[in-house]
Amino acid sequence: MDAVLLFQQDRTLNICISSRTLLL
Repeated sequence: MDAVLLFQQDRTLNICISSRTLLL
């Protein structure tokens, strides 16, 4: 359960970083 939550959090963070990089 914790692993899944951590994975989803990491994935969301990754998407945020990618979006930021694309915007810049």
